[in-house]
Amino acid sequence: MLGLPLLAVVLSLLPHTGRAKTVHGSFDSALAWHSRGQHIFTFLFHGEQAVLRVRISNVAAAVGKDAALYLYQDEEWLKMHGNMEEYSCPERLSLAQISIPLNQTEYNYTLPQILSPVAWYAIYVDRYTCLMSYEDPRTDEITFQVTLLNPDAAGNPFDHFGADESGLHEFFFLLVLVYFVAACIYIQALWQTIKKGGPMHTVLKVLSNALLLQVVSALANYLHFSWYAKDGKGAPFIGSVAELCDIASEVQMLYLLLSLCMGWTLSRMKKSQGRPLQWDSTPTSTGIAVVAVIAQVCKSHSLVFFRNLCPS
Repeated sequence: MLGLPLLAVVLSLLPHTGRAKTVHGSFDSALAWHSRGQHIFTFLFHGEQAVLRVRISNVAAAVGKDAALYLYQDEEWLKMHGNMEEYSCPERLSLAQISIPLNQTEYNYTLPQILSPVAWYAIYVDRYTCLMSYEDPRTDEITFQVTLLNPDAAGNPFDHFGADESGLHEFFFLLVLVYFVAACIYIQALWQTIKKGGPMHTVLKVLSNALLLQVVSALANYLHFSWYAKDGKGAPFIGSVAELCDIASEVQMLYLLLSLCMGWTLSRMKKSQGRPLQWDSTPTSTGIAVVAVIAQVCKSHSLVFFRNLCPS
Protein backbone atom coordinates (compact mmCIF):
# COMPACT_ATOMS: atom_id res chain seq x y z
CA MET A 1 0.00 0.00 0.00
CA LEU A 2 2.86 2.39 0.77
CA GLY A 3 4.55 1.94 -2.60
CA LEU A 4 1.60 3.20 -4.63
CA PRO A 5 1.22 6.61 -2.96
CA LEU A 6 5.01 6.95 -3.03
CA LEU A 7 5.00 6.41 -6.78
CA ALA A 8 2.27 9.01 -7.18
CA VAL A 9 4.29 11.49 -5.11
CA VAL A 10 7.38 11.02 -7.27
CA LEU A 11 5.43 11.43 -10.51
CA SER A 12 3.57 14.47 -9.23
CA LEU A 13 6.85 16.25 -8.52
CA LEU A 14 7.94 16.09 -12.16
CA PRO A 15 8.37 19.63 -13.55
CA HIS A 16 5.59 21.13 -15.59
CA THR A 17 4.93 24.51 -17.13
CA GLY A 18 3.53 27.19 -14.90
CA ARG A 19 0.45 29.13 -15.87
CA ALA A 20 0.79 32.31 -13.82
CA LYS A 21 -0.69 35.38 -15.51
CA THR A 22 2.03 37.68 -14.24
CA VAL A 23 4.96 36.38 -16.26
CA HIS A 24 8.58 37.09 -15.32
CA GLY A 25 11.71 36.26 -17.26
CA SER A 26 14.33 37.59 -19.64
CA PHE A 27 14.31 38.08 -23.38
CA ASP A 28 16.74 35.74 -25.13
CA SER A 29 17.89 36.79 -28.60
CA ALA A 30 19.54 33.43 -29.25
CA LEU A 31 16.35 31.54 -28.40
CA ALA A 32 14.30 33.96 -30.49
CA TRP A 33 16.62 33.34 -33.46
CA HIS A 34 16.53 29.56 -33.04
CA SER A 35 12.72 29.39 -32.70
CA ARG A 36 11.97 32.35 -34.97
CA GLY A 37 10.43 34.09 -31.96
CA GLN A 38 10.69 33.46 -28.22
CA HIS A 39 7.30 32.40 -26.89
CA ILE A 40 6.29 34.57 -23.91
CA PHE A 41 2.70 33.69 -23.06
CA THR A 42 -0.62 32.26 -24.17
CA PHE A 43 -3.76 33.82 -22.69
CA LEU A 44 -7.50 33.84 -23.36
CA PHE A 45 -8.60 37.47 -23.44
CA HIS A 46 -12.22 38.59 -23.56
CA GLY A 47 -14.32 41.73 -23.32
CA GLU A 48 -13.77 45.37 -24.22
CA GLN A 49 -11.02 46.44 -21.81
CA ALA A 50 -8.49 43.58 -21.84
CA VAL A 51 -5.05 44.97 -21.04
CA LEU A 52 -1.51 43.78 -21.66
CA ARG A 53 1.02 45.49 -19.36
CA VAL A 54 4.73 45.10 -20.16
CA ARG A 55 7.60 46.30 -17.97
CA ILE A 56 11.25 45.88 -18.97
CA SER A 57 14.49 46.64 -17.16
CA ASN A 58 16.97 47.69 -19.88
CA VAL A 59 15.34 50.05 -22.34
CA ALA A 60 18.62 51.06 -24.03
CA ALA A 61 19.47 47.44 -24.89
CA ALA A 62 15.93 46.80 -26.12
CA VAL A 63 15.99 49.87 -28.37
CA GLY A 64 19.40 48.89 -29.72
CA LYS A 65 18.05 45.47 -30.70
CA ASP A 66 14.76 46.82 -32.11
CA ALA A 67 13.03 44.52 -29.63
CA ALA A 68 9.29 44.01 -29.93
CA LEU A 69 6.44 41.74 -28.93
CA TYR A 70 4.30 40.23 -31.68
CA LEU A 71 0.78 39.04 -30.82
CA TYR A 72 -1.18 36.45 -32.77
CA GLN A 73 -4.74 35.31 -32.43
CA ASP A 74 -5.43 31.62 -32.21
CA GLU A 75 -6.42 31.18 -35.85
CA GLU A 76 -3.32 32.83 -37.30
CA TRP A 77 -1.04 31.09 -34.80
CA LEU A 78 -2.33 27.63 -35.71
CA LYS A 79 -2.22 28.46 -39.40
CA MET A 80 1.38 29.60 -39.13
CA HIS A 81 2.59 26.59 -37.12
CA GLY A 82 0.59 24.11 -39.17
CA ASN A 83 2.55 25.09 -42.30
CA MET A 84 5.85 26.39 -41.00
CA GLU A 85 7.76 25.43 -44.17
CA GLU A 86 5.50 27.64 -46.29
CA TYR A 87 6.33 30.85 -44.42
CA SER A 88 9.63 32.65 -44.21
CA CYS A 89 10.55 34.42 -40.99
CA PRO A 90 9.45 37.88 -42.22
CA GLU A 91 6.20 36.39 -43.53
CA ARG A 92 5.51 34.80 -40.13
CA LEU A 93 6.00 38.16 -38.43
CA SER A 94 3.71 39.85 -40.95
CA LEU A 95 0.86 37.57 -39.84
CA ALA A 96 0.84 39.11 -36.35
CA GLN A 97 -2.25 41.16 -35.54
CA ILE A 98 -0.39 43.40 -33.07
CA SER A 99 3.24 44.46 -32.66
CA ILE A 100 4.44 46.30 -29.56
CA PRO A 101 7.85 48.00 -29.76
CA LEU A 102 9.78 47.72 -26.51
CA ASN A 103 11.12 51.26 -26.39
CA GLN A 104 10.01 52.36 -22.95
CA THR A 105 10.17 51.05 -19.40
CA GLU A 106 6.45 50.33 -19.07
CA TYR A 107 3.83 49.90 -21.75
CA ASN A 108 0.08 49.42 -21.33
CA TYR A 109 -1.75 48.14 -24.37
CA THR A 110 -5.54 47.83 -24.52
CA LEU A 111 -6.60 45.11 -26.91
CA PRO A 112 -9.41 45.77 -29.38
CA GLN A 113 -12.90 44.63 -28.39
CA ILE A 114 -13.13 40.85 -28.19
CA LEU A 115 -16.69 39.62 -28.66
CA SER A 116 -15.94 36.02 -27.72
CA PRO A 117 -12.99 34.60 -25.76
CA VAL A 118 -9.98 33.97 -27.98
CA ALA A 119 -6.46 32.78 -27.27
CA TRP A 120 -3.64 35.24 -27.92
CA TYR A 121 -0.02 34.15 -28.34
CA ALA A 122 2.92 36.52 -27.82
CA ILE A 123 6.49 36.10 -29.03
CA TYR A 124 9.60 38.22 -28.59
CA VAL A 125 11.60 39.18 -31.66
CA ASP A 126 14.46 41.56 -32.39
CA ARG A 127 16.70 42.52 -35.32
CA TYR A 128 18.59 39.21 -35.05
CA THR A 129 15.57 36.90 -35.15
CA CYS A 130 15.33 36.54 -38.93
CA LEU A 131 19.06 36.49 -39.77
CA MET A 132 20.48 33.46 -41.56
CA SER A 133 23.12 33.03 -38.84
CA TYR A 134 23.00 34.30 -35.29
CA GLU A 135 25.29 37.21 -34.48
CA ASP A 136 24.51 39.32 -31.44
CA PRO A 137 27.39 41.45 -30.16
CA ARG A 138 25.26 42.73 -27.28
CA THR A 139 25.12 40.65 -24.13
CA ASP A 140 23.04 43.02 -22.00
CA GLU A 141 20.20 41.16 -20.30
CA ILE A 142 16.66 42.45 -20.73
CA THR A 143 14.36 41.25 -17.97
CA PHE A 144 10.61 41.65 -18.24
CA GLN A 145 7.34 41.39 -16.37
CA VAL A 146 4.16 40.90 -18.34
CA THR A 147 0.79 41.27 -16.62
CA LEU A 148 -2.31 40.00 -18.40
CA LEU A 149 -5.67 41.42 -17.36
CA ASN A 150 -9.26 40.80 -18.41
CA PRO A 151 -12.18 43.09 -17.51
CA ASP A 152 -13.96 42.23 -14.29
CA ALA A 153 -17.73 42.35 -13.69
CA ALA A 154 -17.59 46.16 -13.57
CA GLY A 155 -15.68 46.36 -16.84
CA ASN A 156 -12.37 47.36 -15.24
CA PRO A 157 -9.18 45.53 -16.27
CA PHE A 158 -8.41 43.94 -12.89
CA ASP A 159 -9.13 40.24 -13.53
CA HIS A 160 -6.03 38.01 -13.76
CA PHE A 161 -8.04 34.96 -14.81
CA GLY A 162 -8.18 33.93 -18.44
CA ALA A 163 -11.52 33.12 -20.00
CA ASP A 164 -10.76 29.41 -19.57
CA GLU A 165 -10.21 29.90 -15.82
CA SER A 166 -13.16 32.16 -15.09
CA GLY A 167 -15.12 31.07 -12.02
CA LEU A 168 -12.46 28.77 -10.54
CA HIS A 169 -12.06 30.92 -7.45
CA GLU A 170 -15.78 30.92 -6.72
CA PHE A 171 -16.04 27.19 -7.50
CA PHE A 172 -13.44 26.21 -4.92
CA PHE A 173 -14.98 28.56 -2.36
CA LEU A 174 -18.35 26.82 -2.78
CA LEU A 175 -16.66 23.41 -2.69
CA VAL A 176 -14.90 24.21 0.59
CA LEU A 177 -18.18 25.52 2.00
CA VAL A 178 -20.01 22.31 1.02
CA TYR A 179 -17.29 20.17 2.61
CA PHE A 180 -17.46 22.24 5.80
CA VAL A 181 -21.25 21.92 6.09
CA ALA A 182 -21.11 18.18 5.36
CA ALA A 183 -18.38 17.72 7.98
CA CYS A 184 -20.45 19.53 10.60
CA ILE A 185 -23.39 17.20 9.91
CA TYR A 186 -21.71 13.82 9.49
CA ILE A 187 -18.33 13.90 11.26
CA GLN A 188 -19.58 12.73 14.66
CA ALA A 189 -21.62 9.81 13.31
CA LEU A 190 -18.76 8.76 11.03
CA TRP A 191 -16.25 8.84 13.88
CA GLN A 192 -18.48 6.70 16.08
CA THR A 193 -18.95 4.16 13.27
CA ILE A 194 -15.21 3.90 12.67
CA LYS A 195 -14.55 3.44 16.41
CA LYS A 196 -16.99 0.50 16.54
CA GLY A 197 -15.03 -1.51 13.98
CA GLY A 198 -16.88 -4.23 12.11
CA PRO A 199 -16.76 -5.63 8.58
CA MET A 200 -16.74 -2.18 6.92
CA HIS A 201 -14.12 -0.69 9.23
CA THR A 202 -11.23 -0.72 6.74
CA VAL A 203 -13.41 0.46 3.88
CA LEU A 204 -14.64 3.42 5.90
CA LYS A 205 -11.08 4.33 6.83
CA VAL A 206 -9.97 4.28 3.20
CA LEU A 207 -12.97 6.34 2.10
CA SER A 208 -12.49 8.79 4.98
CA ASN A 209 -8.82 9.26 4.12
CA ALA A 210 -9.68 9.86 0.47
CA LEU A 211 -12.34 12.41 1.39
CA LEU A 212 -10.00 14.18 3.81
CA LEU A 213 -7.39 14.50 1.08
CA GLN A 214 -10.04 15.94 -1.23
CA VAL A 215 -10.94 18.53 1.41
CA VAL A 216 -7.30 19.54 1.82
CA SER A 217 -6.94 19.76 -1.96
CA ALA A 218 -10.02 22.00 -2.29
CA LEU A 219 -8.85 24.27 0.54
CA ALA A 220 -5.34 24.57 -0.93
CA ASN A 221 -6.79 25.38 -4.36
CA TYR A 222 -9.02 28.04 -2.84
CA LEU A 223 -6.05 29.68 -1.09
CA HIS A 224 -3.96 29.50 -4.26
CA PHE A 225 -6.64 31.12 -6.41
CA SER A 226 -7.33 33.75 -3.74
CA TRP A 227 -3.75 34.98 -4.08
CA TYR A 228 -3.84 34.42 -7.83
CA ALA A 229 -6.81 36.78 -8.12
CA LYS A 230 -4.71 39.53 -6.51
CA ASP A 231 -1.36 39.26 -8.26
CA GLY A 232 -1.73 36.81 -11.14
CA LYS A 233 0.89 34.50 -9.63
CA GLY A 234 -0.82 32.84 -6.70
CA ALA A 235 1.08 30.42 -4.48
CA PRO A 236 2.64 27.74 -6.71
CA PHE A 237 3.73 25.61 -3.74
CA ILE A 238 0.20 25.52 -2.33
CA GLY A 239 -1.12 24.73 -5.80
CA SER A 240 1.30 21.80 -5.98
CA VAL A 241 0.12 20.61 -2.55
CA ALA A 242 -3.47 20.70 -3.81
CA GLU A 243 -2.55 18.62 -6.85
CA LEU A 244 -0.57 16.17 -4.71
CA CYS A 245 -3.49 15.69 -2.30
CA ASP A 246 -5.87 15.16 -5.20
CA ILE A 247 -3.61 12.49 -6.69
CA ALA A 248 -3.17 10.80 -3.30
CA SER A 249 -6.96 10.73 -2.88
CA GLU A 250 -7.35 9.13 -6.30
CA VAL A 251 -4.74 6.54 -5.38
CA GLN A 252 -6.69 5.69 -2.21
CA MET A 253 -9.86 5.12 -4.21
CA LEU A 254 -7.94 3.24 -6.87
CA TYR A 255 -6.54 0.90 -4.22
CA LEU A 256 -10.03 0.19 -2.92
CA LEU A 257 -11.40 -0.47 -6.43
CA LEU A 258 -8.47 -2.69 -7.30
CA SER A 259 -9.10 -4.63 -4.11
CA LEU A 260 -12.67 -5.33 -5.19
CA CYS A 261 -11.69 -6.08 -8.78
CA MET A 262 -9.10 -8.64 -7.65
CA GLY A 263 -11.80 -10.47 -5.75
CA TRP A 264 -11.12 -9.39 -2.18
CA THR A 265 -13.98 -9.75 0.24
CA LEU A 266 -15.19 -7.07 2.60
CA SER A 267 -16.27 -9.63 5.15
CA ARG A 268 -14.01 -10.60 8.04
CA MET A 269 -15.50 -14.08 8.02
CA LYS A 270 -13.42 -15.13 5.02
CA LYS A 271 -10.25 -13.27 5.85
CA SER A 272 -7.96 -13.14 8.80
CA GLN A 273 -8.84 -10.66 11.54
CA GLY A 274 -5.66 -8.67 11.03
CA ARG A 275 -5.84 -8.31 7.23
CA PRO A 276 -9.42 -7.62 6.15
CA LEU A 277 -8.49 -5.77 2.94
CA GLN A 278 -5.07 -6.87 1.76
CA TRP A 279 -3.64 -8.67 -1.22
CA ASP A 280 -0.83 -11.15 -1.70
CA SER A 281 2.00 -9.31 -3.41
CA THR A 282 2.69 -11.04 -6.72
CA PRO A 283 4.31 -9.71 -9.92
CA THR A 284 0.94 -9.74 -11.68
CA SER A 285 -0.97 -7.85 -8.99
CA THR A 286 1.85 -5.38 -8.43
CA GLY A 287 2.11 -4.74 -12.18
CA ILE A 288 -1.62 -4.08 -12.48
CA ALA A 289 -1.49 -1.64 -9.58
CA VAL A 290 1.55 0.24 -10.91
CA VAL A 291 0.07 0.55 -14.44
CA ALA A 292 -3.25 1.77 -13.03
CA VAL A 293 -1.59 4.39 -10.82
CA ILE A 294 0.61 5.66 -13.66
CA ALA A 295 -2.46 5.93 -15.92
CA GLN A 296 -4.33 7.87 -13.24
CA VAL A 297 -1.44 10.29 -12.64
CA CYS A 298 -0.94 10.80 -16.38
CA LYS A 299 -4.64 11.57 -16.70
CA SER A 300 -4.34 14.18 -13.95
CA HIS A 301 -1.39 15.84 -15.67
CA SER A 302 -2.42 15.55 -19.31
CA LEU A 303 -4.92 18.43 -19.33
CA VAL A 304 -2.45 20.85 -17.77
CA PHE A 305 0.30 19.70 -20.12
CA PHE A 306 -1.63 20.07 -23.36
CA ARG A 307 -3.13 23.41 -22.38
CA ASN A 308 0.38 24.76 -21.75
CA LEU A 309 2.08 23.08 -24.71
CA CYS A 310 3.11 25.68 -27.23
CA PRO A 311 4.59 24.83 -30.63
CA SER A 312 8.15 25.97 -31.14
